[in-house]
Amino acid sequence: MKKLFIILAILFMVSTMNAKGIKKPFVEIAPRTSLYIDGETTFGLGCDVIFNPLRNIGLRVEFVELLFDGGTFFNLNQGFFNTLPSIDALIYIPMQRFQPYFFAGFGISTGEGTTSLAVGGGMGFDFSLGKGNSLFLEPGIYILSFSSGGYSDTDVMFRFSAGAKFDILR
Repeated sequence: MKKLFIILAILFMVSTMNAKGIKKPFVEIAPRTSLYIDGETTFGLGCDVIFNPLRNIGLRVEFVELLFDGGTFFNLNQGFFNTLPSIDALIYIPMQRFQPYFFAGFGISTGEGTTSLAVGGGMGFDFSLGKGNSLFLEPGIYILSFSSGGYSDTDVMFRFSAGAKFDILR
């Protein structure tokens, strides 16, 4: 476990150094399509807002999503099937034109005797189009935990997203 922590710490330090990678816009908007797989398949159309306070570190908040799963569900900053607001940290790996990044995040929701928690992560790939705009592909895996009145359940979900990122504020 210590070796894994040391490797992750070195990766974090190297990725946050001031390398000559692509300068990210301070605020980006990212419309996306997502495919959720957890025994059943759900399709979603959503939009994220990404804040990049440093060159190689970003913070993503899921803003809105429309899910199609035997019906249509609209989520405004709720993510994960209307239960969990989602906040992700993005760590960009400096490269030109093609920019990989790691993401990890969590969501938590409590109310009416229920608690929901999600943790997840994965790797994304930005393909620069110039002037702060890019296309992205992003596979990820999430662990979802729900508990209500002594009953608890844990599920694993795979998410594959694709979309575009547009420069809003430089």
